[in-house]
Amino acid sequence: MKKIIFLLTLSLIVLSTIQAQQFSLKQSVEYALQNQEALKNLDIDRQLAEKKISEAYTTLFPQIKG
Repeated sequence: MKKIIFLLTLSLIVLSTIQAQQFSLKQSVEYALQNQEALKNLDIDRQLAEKKISEAYTTLFPQIKG
């Protein structure tokens, strides 16, 4: 009897967490786009490219030594 009550309680907890995580179609697409590994890697590559460009600009400008 205790096993049945435990299983019922556990299944209710699982069902309640599953229902709490339901998304609309738009929310699902936004979540997928934000968490896609390829997009994250592209964003990191873009940031690195911006840093390299700013480094190149600093070497092109004249250096003032005083």
